[in-house]
Amino acid sequence: MPSAPACNLRLILSGIGLVVFLGVFVTVSHAGPVTMTVRPSIAPNYYASPSWPLYEQRAMSSIQNNSGNIGNPATDPSAYQIIRAFYPGQIIVSEFPSWNGLALPPPPFNNEYGSRIHWGLHLVGDGNLINQFRLANLWNDMNSNDPWNSFNPPVEGFFGSSVYTSYLRGINYGLDKVKGGGDDILYPDSGTDPSLLIDELIYVGVGNAYDTQYEDPLLPPQGRINSIIAFMASVPDFTVSNTYCLFTGDHSANPIICADSPVPMVPEPATPLLLAARRLRHQR
Repeated sequence: MPSAPACNLRLILSGIGLVVFLGVFVTVSHAGPVTMTVRPSIAPNYYASPSWPLYEQRAMSSIQNNSGNIGNPATDPSAYQIIRAFYPGQIIVSEFPSWNGLALPPPPFNNEYGSRIHWGLHLVGDGNLINQFRLANLWNDMNSNDPWNSFNPPVEGFFGSSVYTSYLRGINYGLDKVKGGGDDILYPDSGTDPSLLIDELIYVGVGNAYDTQYEDPLLPPQGRINSIIAFMASVPDFTVSNTYCLFTGDHSANPIICADSPVPMVPEPATPLLLAARRLRHQR
């Protein structure tokens, strides 16, 4: 049995011109006073992409304000689009320029190094002091349905060691318990400790992708991408998923709320660029 390709996790952790928007898929869970909303999207490679800062800005704004899609992914690698399915080339990162499963892509994608799936998260309480929560009590678990569960990373679980950043923000509504009332406490502006009590959490989301650097180094760049795509295509109804849960201070107790967000793979549509990539695969 062949081994699974290696993933490249970011806990913030295809074909050029393909529109990644395949219909909106939003998971919303309610548990009394707390609402958890999860919005999967495809993001440029955090570690190498010049498009990440604008993607992050758009994602955080849309997640917080429920403003939907921003930008056109057919022409803009920093576009934020909520998805309900993905093409195999969209969850591959590389050490060489690539985008949507194509190595050495033309502009405007020629400075990209692949992309990841991120599960954007919005947690909102009701403003009541007794219903505030902590980042440290958030938990996640990522999986895939292949025999190796290859999307399941070695680092997962609680966010107790995480800190607030530009892509992970918290809001305490202040003494008036009303958002925007003039006394809101914003994190990370006022601190980064994950144990701080908050009423709202906005997070670009945990992200993951397969990484070409772990493929056979004797293969050409497109061959390494094709090898990963072939692996995903070999798994019936290949699906990746992430589950978020929010607990109280006692992590052994039942969670307050959870949301599971599976995202299935769909076949790449046939474009001239992708057909050329497939011919490369057949020539190996």
